[in-house]
Amino acid sequence: NRFNECQWLFGRILMQARGLNENTEIITVNYFKGPVMRDHWENTETVEGCSNLVVGQIKAQLKERGLGNVDNMILMGHSLGGVVSAYINEFLAKENNLPVAGVVAWSAPFAGSDLLLWAKSKSYLQNIVKNEEKITREFCPTSESMAELRKRMNVNKSSYFAVSGACDPLVRPDSALLPFFKSENKILIPYLGHYNIKVSLRAWYSVLQHLEQNHGL
Repeated sequence: NRFNECQWLFGRILMQARGLNENTEIITVNYFKGPVMRDHWENTETVEGCSNLVVGQIKAQLKERGLGNVDNMILMGHSLGGVVSAYINEFLAKENNLPVAGVVAWSAPFAGSDLLLWAKSKSYLQNIVKNEEKITREFCPTSESMAELRKRMNVNKSSYFAVSGACDPLVRPDSALLPFFKSENKILIPYLGHYNIKVSLRAWYSVLQHLEQNHGL
């Protein structure tokens, strides 16, 4: 299905309209199978599982397009996708020969989600947020695996650009815009939430400007 690709259609159009370098390729991957994400975890029930699946899809698409020698790669993801992008950058890129030069994370819960922690405590929400799901435990603010990811990200903080909406109840800005990110590498957009930020012209302008200035795209 093309569910995830449709989510990024707006950004793909803007990037093409901006006039990308002729040697720049845009690849969209979908780490869930099917349009109803919760019903299709399979081996993607953890950040590591999602990340390994994305790496496999990236390598498959590079091979399909005949792009054997890629000079550098920018990973971009929203919410869980932003965390997956960071995980690939910190744990999987080198061993899979992926030349990741930077990560753009939109509303990514790097420090967990307070709303998720609250929802897990409510019995009437258990059919929506299941305590036994590994991935819901990973996105609690006290998650040890996320703490380890943040520790590694802090070492490579210059490679990250983060975007957040000031009115995001799912992933608060202090979780998406980590304090060790450089001030010029993060942006907070007023009045926007978790999902509509992906169609914000101001947000995309900032992202594209960052990619042009720092990565020559």
